[in-house]
Amino acid sequence: MNTWGVFISFGVFQTYYVTALERSSSDISWIGSFEVFLLFFVGSIAGALTDAGYFRSTMTAGSLLILIGTFMTSISKAYWQVFLAQGVCTGLGNGLMFTPTMTVISTYFTGKRAVALAIAACGSTVGGLVFPSMARTLLPTIGFGWTMRAIGLIQLVTLIAALVVVRSRVTPKIGGAFFDWSAFLIPEYKLFAVGSFMVYIGPFFSNLLPGVIRSQRLGLRNVDQRRG
Repeated sequence: MNTWGVFISFGVFQTYYVTALERSSSDISWIGSFEVFLLFFVGSIAGALTDAGYFRSTMTAGSLLILIGTFMTSISKAYWQVFLAQGVCTGLGNGLMFTPTMTVISTYFTGKRAVALAIAACGSTVGGLVFPSMARTLLPTIGFGWTMRAIGLIQLVTLIAALVVVRSRVTPKIGGAFFDWSAFLIPEYKLFAVGSFMVYIGPFFSNLLPGVIRSQRLGLRNVDQRRG
């Protein structure tokens, strides 16, 4: 919910930023693009940290970065401020949160592992429904700043719940390389990596483009620009 759910919601903010920050769609898209890049890139490091026994520290750091990024975005006025807060800070937090939590969930199940992971992944859909709905409803009424703070409060409650409930069952890996590069020698893994890359290309574009195209072609610039 607080990792992929946030990114899925970026299309709403993309439309708003184009108008409020007076930047091109290409410039604004770098915020969301860098955010999701960090989710995957930092996620590989977070996975290694989880294997080494630093699950709790990694998850806590990720939660704090997500919250800091969201609340700092609420007071951002310039493009570079939004980029650092939402693109970099939130992206780092997403990367530290996503991989460890999905890894730990898989350790609680054997026969029904795929079903458990699928149910957990539904949290992204929940976030993709809740956060855009909040943004569309609150932006015209209370402004950008308080909209982001409201989203941040939802994140605060859900992240605290996750920190309380989720416990690692992974036996810390002692010694060995930080990354297992030998995995790239396995044909099945390489096929999975390429397939995942192709699968995710579609959602990235579909999350960002519709709102921008709609605003550009129909001239819908009715988003409240108050940055409360």
